[in-house]
Amino acid sequence: MGTLILVSMFWRKHRDDLPEWSENPGCFELHLIRRMNNPLFPPKRRIITTRELIEAQAFDRRDLKDFQQKFADFCSVELPRPDAENYCADLAERFKSALELLERGTAVGAEWTTEFADLETIVDSSRAALFAHYHDNENARQLLQRAEALSRLIIQNPVMAQAGRPDTPMIKASQEDVRAELCDDDSLTIASEWIAGLGLIGFLESAKLIISAAVDDGYPVIEARKKLGIIEAAYERAQKARLSCSVIGKTKISRL
Repeated sequence: MGTLILVSMFWRKHRDDLPEWSENPGCFELHLIRRMNNPLFPPKRRIITTRELIEAQAFDRRDLKDFQQKFADFCSVELPRPDAENYCADLAERFKSALELLERGTAVGAEWTTEFADLETIVDSSRAALFAHYHDNENARQLLQRAEALSRLIIQNPVMAQAGRPDTPMIKASQEDVRAELCDDDSLTIASEWIAGLGLIGFLESAKLIISAAVDDGYPVIEARKKLGIIEAAYERAQKARLSCSVIGKTKISRL
């Protein structure tokens, strides 16, 4: 979701005392935009200071620079050669590394369209080559598919990726921001995977309280009902998914 859309939402208010928002905000600035004057967050979390914004933009610039360096280092590694003794292992490592960079890029946020396209191409070509190598090994192909599917949960869900960072700007101790994020507009599509993956105890009841408090602060009743309905449906799907899968662990490509 772009900055223009975020700041134009009904609860966003222009602040002359704040520096300019970035055109393509990264993880830290984006979280400030979500919090600002947003009734889904506790009152104290809705206030954004100039210092917070300046620091967030600085964190994001360093974050993006670090990601771009990791991407450049990855691209500088020689491509696996089909006639090499460790060709399959090297190819699997390239596949795994490209997915990890896609996950990292999602956690960074901001604008990295070129890198994203290049990494997706590498994932596609590596997958095709591995599938060709394991053409008679269905188990190996299924392991590859499961590994990629689990990575895609993060790659396709920025809030999940950003909340999972060790240095996430979201408050983890009380899960205050995490729960508010799940009620925010750009988080609804990942609610089922998020709840299934983290098992947030009492989330549904918390969501009802958060949305009810937001309505008291001026949040549109129709929008609140729609939002709660989506969350309830996602929560029900997540509960069913958790019953059918007792443990979800990330598949290790190194097992191939």
